[in-house]
Amino acid sequence: MRRLLHRAVREVLYSMATMLFLFTAFASALPPIQVQGHPPAVCKGWPAPNSAVISSTNYSNPDLPDLLTFLNGTKITAAPGPAWDARRAEIKFLLHKYMYGTLPAVDPPLIAANTSAMVPNRGGGLTQEITVTFDVLQHANVSFTIEVMRPAGPGPFPLFLTQTNHRRWALKAVARGYAACVYPGADVNDQSTAFRTAYAAAEKPPPTWGSILSRSWLASRALDYLLSAKSVVQIDPKRVAVSGHSRNGKQAMLAGAFDTRITAVVSSSSGSPGMCPYRTTSANTFAEGPSDAPSQWWIPELSCFKGFEHRLPIDSHGLLALIAPRHMLAATVSVCGTLRVVSVCACRHAFCSTSLFLL
Repeated sequence: MRRLLHRAVREVLYSMATMLFLFTAFASALPPIQVQGHPPAVCKGWPAPNSAVISSTNYSNPDLPDLLTFLNGTKITAAPGPAWDARRAEIKFLLHKYMYGTLPAVDPPLIAANTSAMVPNRGGGLTQEITVTFDVLQHANVSFTIEVMRPAGPGPFPLFLTQTNHRRWALKAVARGYAACVYPGADVNDQSTAFRTAYAAAEKPPPTWGSILSRSWLASRALDYLLSAKSVVQIDPKRVAVSGHSRNGKQAMLAGAFDTRITAVVSSSSGSPGMCPYRTTSANTFAEGPSDAPSQWWIPELSCFKGFEHRLPIDSHGLLALIAPRHMLAATVSVCGTLRVVSVCACRHAFCSTSLFLL
């Protein structure tokens, strides 16, 4: 028996060595991987490391920036308080400036809500469509339509927020006792574009947000309605979750990071720059680098850091610092080429370290 086991082990090792040799020989014959994407005109001087956008950071660090250390090198050692509040504000500023773009300086007030008739849904609850209208700096009234589902009964209910293409998730949530809101922040139904247009005309300087950030902001405007006296369903404000998959998983993280009313984030396969920071993934690992996403998603300047990710003064793990110590669930798939498990683990470690400090 022992002899047979030794023989089997030898054969496995021989097979592995043969496959490694063949793979190495095959890979050496391939042309080098070409990083996708081309930085826009704003990246004048790229790929020189002293190009204007890159040199403006005055920062270089191949590791994920320590979330508990200020940009000037000062470490936070005391319990949560003014020092952490200041560092959190710094992280938020850096994420807006270098990665995701800025939000409107003034959120619009809710001025109207028009409801449809209530109908049963497949989750065993009731559904209504509500068109909510907001006043953008007295320049324009902008509306969008959400679908609100709820179980039978008076509430208050925990809330599950998600996007149009994840409506089935909302039905599952209703079947489990949640109220759910399906808001139009997806490729198939993006009603945040009217807000981008209105703010571009009304606010100076205008927000620099891209489409993913503006969609996440739409979740917050839906929440404005759901927590207001105009809402058709009573929500428990201490139990508000937002969820999404892939680009919507990024969006869910942004919503939770920039809106503290959201108490839980469920992000599925968010990739880069979500649970996979740019420092630990790239097009060379069959994932996404700073210039590989659709240009409308993020600010143009982000593309300048292709090949210079270490010059970013923050990375996407900063979103987790803004979410902590609230709840966060990140799902990933080990066999997906765009989701490096080592990236997710690095991000998770940063989140856990910060959460333990804040608790």
